[in-house]
Amino acid sequence: MGEISRSYTFVTGQLVLVIMLLFAVVLSHLVIILPLLLTKRADFAIPGRWGFIAYFLGLGLGFIMVEISMVQRYVLFLGYPTYSLTVVLSSFLVFSGLGSYLSDRLVRPTAAQMTLLVLTLALLLVGYLPLVGMLFQRTLMRPFAVRVAIALATLLPLGLVMGMFFPTGIRALAPRPVFVPWAWAANGCASVVGTVVAVMLAMAYGFRAVSLVALVCYAAGVGGILSAQARGPLTAAPAG
Repeated sequence: MGEISRSYTFVTGQLVLVIMLLFAVVLSHLVIILPLLLTKRADFAIPGRWGFIAYFLGLGLGFIMVEISMVQRYVLFLGYPTYSLTVVLSSFLVFSGLGSYLSDRLVRPTAAQMTLLVLTLALLLVGYLPLVGMLFQRTLMRPFAVRVAIALATLLPLGLVMGMFFPTGIRALAPRPVFVPWAWAANGCASVVGTVVAVMLAMAYGFRAVSLVALVCYAAGVGGILSAQARGPLTAAPAG
């Protein structure tokens, strides 16, 4: 009976997630995409639009997937899910904001720099996080305040790099400012839907797989914005 009960609970959880995914897709399109279709549909017709859409979709999916996988990764180290959620979300908000600010000085929307940025993210997700796990094992018994400080320090480089992608893409749209609302819409829809997708992937394959899928989303997005070069110049004029 216990086996049947667990199986029934698992199937019910999957069904709930599928329903949530459908709601997320429908509601995000109604609230975010439909107003643009009614007011700014003509602005969508720019050269390279699908490359830019792929970029901002990839960023929305990838960012939320990394964020959710990091919340799970830090639960054991910080002791409680609420602590992990608070520390990780606040860290990403602050550090990605700082990365956005620094991106104006460090990253231009050129093919070489965009490629370097996604390679840096790959290095962090594939090579850096396992080292963080080893650090957690060595410092698991430290006082809570020390563990929070370690968590913040280890999230800093990831937040900085991830925060550089979005403003760099917006600067690439400087010659096409009418498309900026569509970029925000694509990113917002992907973030809403990606929350549910991340949980579904984690249930099926684990949170490490979620991080790898997030990296693929970022890489595909960068590939999309680079493909937009064929329809027009990628590099925008430096800001300020």
